[in-house]
Amino acid sequence: MDARYIAGLFDGEGSISLRMRKNRNDLTFEIRLYNSSSEILAIKKETHLSWNISKNEKDRKKIVYVLSLTKMEEIHSFLSSIIPFLRIKKRQAETMFSLIESRQNTPKKPYTREQIGMINLIRKENWRAKKFENALYEQK
Repeated sequence: MDARYIAGLFDGEGSISLRMRKNRNDLTFEIRLYNSSSEILAIKKETHLSWNISKNEKDRKKIVYVLSLTKMEEIHSFLSSIIPFLRIKKRQAETMFSLIESRQNTPKKPYTREQIGMINLIRKENWRAKKFENALYEQK
């Protein structure tokens, strides 16, 4: 699997998210890939990153494999390899990449205005994707 293939898979079946950690004033960074083919598990070997792997069988006719990364340095490494080939999630990935780079220098300090702007942009892109997806389902 080369970086182009993984980027295409991520564009179609991946997500970039930020969530508030419980009982902390901090964020969890996360990258996920979803697919019903067990071949997606080869990405773990190909990228040499510590992907968490789970199966989502709940309320589905098919098993969906979920690969996720939550370590900032690994997300940074993964994004650096696929950003040149992304199309749909390129802007969001570049923003997450920049946010991680800026946080690596100041991991325990409060978020700067610039970093908060990047966080809002990532969340806005997720909202746009959900809104677009909902519009597609409404048309059917």
